[in-house]
Amino acid sequence: NDCGRFKKQYTFIPCILGCKVAQDNGDSCCLPFLPGAMIALRTSIRSKYNIEGSVCDDWVVMACLPLCGLCQMAREQKMRG
Repeated sequence: NDCGRFKKQYTFIPCILGCKVAQDNGDSCCLPFLPGAMIALRTSIRSKYNIEGSVCDDWVVMACLPLCGLCQMAREQKMRG
């Protein structure tokens, strides 16, 4: 599965995956380093692809399970091109 592949590639350097996800969304590679920006990125991707959820859901995922959140975002970008 995609998350397993991403875990193997980015386990020690999650900022690289964050940078890739941000760039694939048309944002700056510096985005993952800004406080709260990954929540905004997740919200942007969810909105772009009409994925159900809320900003509160995005906050919970990115605050509690950030690597899983990154994997989800990368998978959506890959699936939807």
